[in-house]
Amino acid sequence: MGFSVDYSCSLFYRTQSASKKTTIFRSVNATLVTLSFITLLGVTIIIMCSLRNFSTPNLSFRAGIDFHRASIRGRIHSRKENYKEESFSGKWVYDQTYPLYNASNCPFVEPDLSCETNGRPDRAYTHLKWQPNEYSLPVFNASKTLSKLENMRVAFVGDSMGRTQWESLVCMLMEGVTDKQSVKKLKQDGNIKRISYLGAFFSNFNLTIEYYRAPFLVEKGTPLKGVSDRIKAAVRLDRLVSSKFKWQDAQVLVFNSAHWWTPKKIFDKDSYFEISGNINISMNIEDAYELALKTWATWIKQNVNPMKTRVFFRTYEPAHWSNDISPRSCSLHTNPIYPVSDLEGQFGKLSNILEKVVHEMKYNVTVLNITMSSGYRVDAHVGSWSTSPSILDCSHWCLPGVPDTWNELLFKLLNLQQLKTSLLTAHSVLGK
Repeated sequence: MGFSVDYSCSLFYRTQSASKKTTIFRSVNATLVTLSFITLLGVTIIIMCSLRNFSTPNLSFRAGIDFHRASIRGRIHSRKENYKEESFSGKWVYDQTYPLYNASNCPFVEPDLSCETNGRPDRAYTHLKWQPNEYSLPVFNASKTLSKLENMRVAFVGDSMGRTQWESLVCMLMEGVTDKQSVKKLKQDGNIKRISYLGAFFSNFNLTIEYYRAPFLVEKGTPLKGVSDRIKAAVRLDRLVSSKFKWQDAQVLVFNSAHWWTPKKIFDKDSYFEISGNINISMNIEDAYELALKTWATWIKQNVNPMKTRVFFRTYEPAHWSNDISPRSCSLHTNPIYPVSDLEGQFGKLSNILEKVVHEMKYNVTVLNITMSSGYRVDAHVGSWSTSPSILDCSHWCLPGVPDTWNELLFKLLNLQQLKTSLLTAHSVLGK
């Protein structure tokens, strides 16, 4: 039929000359339509690619990409945009393939965390698997994970919860080892609750899994001379923990710090904050925590090579005490409890500070959000099933148990194959 403008032209131009003009006009019009279609198609492709990038961002380890996974809100931040990614909300479901290991067969589990060995009668808490709302956690395959971790170092740096995650991962990986004797305990230097270093070496894979004790991530020591006698210790907010050069070159770093940032752990022990050699007795915990994290962030950016190391920071794990006075008590349960209450108190503030500092780093740090999932698990704490049953513990976790899920989430976010590729590229570029 043709375009209406062409039909109008035929009414006015009857001569041969008009016919030629019409032909030219139609040719030009067709060209314009074709160009318009190509332009529209190009714009459409650009928009679709942009939408794809926003809905399924590439979280793989690459130098120069600075996506930061936020904590409580389950968001990812880039330099220019904020957008929602896969949520860390979900529920616990029964799975008969769990637990992933037997604590009594893993020599790396500290006695106080082996609840079944210490007489806990129920087993339901060991058969629960975390099911996120927006994706499924892959089945953890110890053998394949060991192969992908070959020739690497994985280091956990933080408080006793970081130590528990270290114990959990070592036990999970040992399920993929035929010769258990090939997994060696590295030198330890004291009581496990105060120990500064723990290590497991998987000799068949040249793989080392390590833990460095650093409850504050920054140094804590005796104050300088001349301060009041009532000040027994100083948390040095501008000095990162001294073990930093030992874990600096690990291929995977997992940090945590929250449970010691409380009045009971600081002020009640006559400890105060120190900056540039000066004690500040009026500084509150939130401000001090932010300064400590900024010290950590600055050191990481200046000293950890993003082409060779993947950095994670794990959010806090809720305790489930019934009160906060001594002696503390806790209600022992046999099932998870929904919903979680009181997560926005002291630790909620610290999580927001962590999110802010990581977002401002402009460095590839992934915040591993385990707060909500762990908050449901009032059934999974040590309780009275430790080697000292008269002392309740509703902070630490039974093994196997919740910390295994932290490691499953860790490996969900850690693309080991791309990490290996990045390492090979880094060695090639740096000539090492």
